[in-house]
Amino acid sequence: MSGNWAWDQVNELAQDRKTHGAMFAPIILGSDKTTVSVETGQNEYYPLYASLGNVQNHVHRAHCDALTAIGFLALPKADKEYGDSAEFHKFWHQLFHMSLEWILQVIFGIGPYIADYSEQSLLTCIVSGWCPKCIAFPFDLDNPWHTTTFHSHDHTEADEYGIIREVLPSTTLFERANIHKLIALNLPHQIIKGTFKDHLIDWVILYIKGEHEGEPYAVNRVIAELDHRIATVAPFAGDDSKGLMKVFLPVITGLVPSQIVHALSAFLEFCYLVWCSNITEDILEAVDNAVEWFHKECQIFQETESKHIKAVKEPWHHSSQNKALGQMLLTNQQLDKISTMQIYLEECGLLQPSSTHSACNTPLSLHSRMTDMMEGDDVESIMHVESHCSTLFIIDKLSVSGYPKTLQLLSVRLIIQDLHIHIRHYLYDQLNPNADVMGMDVDLDLCPQVSPNLIVRLFHLATCLFHAPSDLSGIGGMHHEIIRMTPSWCNSAGHYDCVFIVNDHDLPSVRGLQVAQVQHFLSFRYQGEVYQCALVHWFEKLGDEPCEDTGLWVVQLHKVGHGSQCLCLMSIVHIDTILWAAHLIGVSGHHFTPADLKPENSLAAYSAFYVNKYADHHAHKTAF
Repeated sequence: MSGNWAWDQVNELAQDRKTHGAMFAPIILGSDKTTVSVETGQNEYYPLYASLGNVQNHVHRAHCDALTAIGFLALPKADKEYGDSAEFHKFWHQLFHMSLEWILQVIFGIGPYIADYSEQSLLTCIVSGWCPKCIAFPFDLDNPWHTTTFHSHDHTEADEYGIIREVLPSTTLFERANIHKLIALNLPHQIIKGTFKDHLIDWVILYIKGEHEGEPYAVNRVIAELDHRIATVAPFAGDDSKGLMKVFLPVITGLVPSQIVHALSAFLEFCYLVWCSNITEDILEAVDNAVEWFHKECQIFQETESKHIKAVKEPWHHSSQNKALGQMLLTNQQLDKISTMQIYLEECGLLQPSSTHSACNTPLSLHSRMTDMMEGDDVESIMHVESHCSTLFIIDKLSVSGYPKTLQLLSVRLIIQDLHIHIRHYLYDQLNPNADVMGMDVDLDLCPQVSPNLIVRLFHLATCLFHAPSDLSGIGGMHHEIIRMTPSWCNSAGHYDCVFIVNDHDLPSVRGLQVAQVQHFLSFRYQGEVYQCALVHWFEKLGDEPCEDTGLWVVQLHKVGHGSQCLCLMSIVHIDTILWAAHLIGVSGHHFTPADLKPENSLAAYSAFYVNKYADHHAHKTAF
């Protein structure tokens, strides 16, 4: 939907004096077939979605039901001997448009209809290959005269415009609606599935096959290595296109030429820029640069779905799965009513606001809630941090049971003999915030003394809350993520997340940050003051600039000592310095990944790691 279209509609409505002062709120429609099971007979559904056209981005991202399923379209079936007949296809098309006419008869003003190309062909009744909007011929789509002339319902009777004559579009009966003007691209679908999954991935595979033409063993080995690298990058393993986008760039590095890596990097930059919650002039300029860069680098190739789950798949799985459509409709109706009642009760003050709708409207409201919690007896169960760029909280309700409480016994249990030394260095930093030398570099005799009987609590779970409106977040743009450290995760190896730690407030991006792996969250009281901190292993950056091919920073574990005495650099930091989670991907290069490598062991298997700025949108703005 363009601003010009909305402006034209408002001008037309303004001709009636009764509408002066009214708000123009068009209905945006969308539809797409989805499969809920490939193992049962009736496994396809055809939901029709609707949303108001004046809903802002932060409401959509907060999952406040701005988009709702208003109906399920029929999917007629026929025996195989008739399934491909012209009569059956004509019947299916006409049934589709008559269904839309019946559903939309109560809608006063129809806005854009979002669909991919196959849906556009069905909606506009055009022959596949023709433009659904203008009268351009398939072999002359760039003709400037044709592209400025829109299809109309009058063209239905003419054969030369690529429109199926026997079927009338659903908007025929609406006086001021023309489906050819209302049709809108499903841009996220086109970018993720169309460009990335259906083209770029296929082009990479084709390049690998062409590079090793006549060597099937080499082709299969490289493709198997690519699959194995993807599988070892938790938690994005699988066939999910959005998840694959986040890790595809580092895993192909070393398997394909740098020019292909550059093309993928330009494409990912474009994706993350256009998905920002607010588009500024600088972002538009960066988008143009990314597109130009992509077209330049992709020359080498010439040489060689969210709502479905909630509205269709989850209701189907919770039904009896026998004639489930009625049960699914009832489930959606009941969920909408519950959501509406929840919002109403929250507005009336009869229900505590939830994080989905209004708990994260402002940092102040969240801060007051945490302050109230900290006034309780279990003050050490709360970890609070306000970073230099946003407000976030690290919270763990209960300390871990089964561990010794005193410093001396805890250090023995954790096999960290110098834990008391790390705490003394940490206390020096806290008690001397303006010192020129960091506590870990200060002579131990100058650091505060601590008792071996100091009570130290251990935590395995932390939650960060911060402002990230471009990611899926609350209505106020607040987003949360969990930082875990546990010696056993799902009865397997330990899980120790990595984080960004603020090192220099004046330097941008990773230049002012350090990457560390959290080993333990700790809390103790010293001289009446409660300290919440984290014991971390440090990483160090390799070079002063990101990798030339991927555009990603490269880090390695910071080790001290030599030979058998070589150990990871470890220290304790205050949680005020923790920004949020960091995602690292091992640098494989031209080397093949060991076949027995598991995701939980990847941080110990590589000597260097990419700092993945494509993990999510706020990482893209941080790790550039």
